[in-house]
Amino acid sequence: MDLHLDRKDAVIKIERLESLYDVSGVISSKVSLKDILAATPVAIEAITGSDKMHIAIVKETVDGFELDRDFRTYTCPFPHHLMRKDERARVAMIVIKTNKPIMVLSSGRLIAYDELDEGCAGDILFTVVPLSVRDRSIGFLSVVAPENRRFNHTDIVLLTVIANQIAIAVENVRLRERMQKLILSEERHRIAEQVLAVIMKEYSRAEPGTSPRSMGIREELTPKERQVLTLMARGYTNEQIAKDLWVGLKTVKTHVSSIIRKLGQKNRVQAVICALKSGLIEFTPE
Repeated sequence: MDLHLDRKDAVIKIERLESLYDVSGVISSKVSLKDILAATPVAIEAITGSDKMHIAIVKETVDGFELDRDFRTYTCPFPHHLMRKDERARVAMIVIKTNKPIMVLSSGRLIAYDELDEGCAGDILFTVVPLSVRDRSIGFLSVVAPENRRFNHTDIVLLTVIANQIAIAVENVRLRERMQKLILSEERHRIAEQVLAVIMKEYSRAEPGTSPRSMGIREELTPKERQVLTLMARGYTNEQIAKDLWVGLKTVKTHVSSIIRKLGQKNRVQAVICALKSGLIEFTPE
């Protein structure tokens, strides 16, 4: 595809490069998905001069993708005069799956990025570009050209670059959130082990004559419930127990409720203390 980038109308001006650099810095500095989306309209207007845009992050489903309604931002009503709403949804999915932009010309013709040539490169009214990171689309960005001009090839390149920056920022935020959750979970586990170690030291030996029945224990635990109870004593959350025992979260919750009921206690901490004191389980930190 020969677009003659040395032609005057295809040269990226220094001012636009500076805007792109500044905008990329602002987007990268955001620490939440909503902050990234809130900053996008200003970024798009600074780069293209357009104040009509829509950005959406998608989530994977069994059948493909769907919009994550909590993470979308738009600055204008849908441009029905350029594309029907159902058609736009179809185009957005194509962009996400192919990871390539699609454009609408002033004639109403849909054109893929690979088909863009010099004859139509300056006649783009509307474009949808993927939010792409590591060759994977996590959403899309659609922008309507400003009223005083049409988009050209340079605009599409700039929009693609800024869309990639947004996608990278989104992935960085998600990674940071996953790391924070992991650190928090590990810290809770460590504290739980320390607390339960003290409990074990205090109550591991039952008083003479103490029996499960005398402590109010109503029913004998099943082998699986003993497994769950042992992991509870190690400070495991329900999610961690489910993962360790290869069972569903709902199953774990059922076991925990049954354990608390059988031991005649009000909550899981009291159940663990009761089990340690009665000798039903031994505290065995990992």
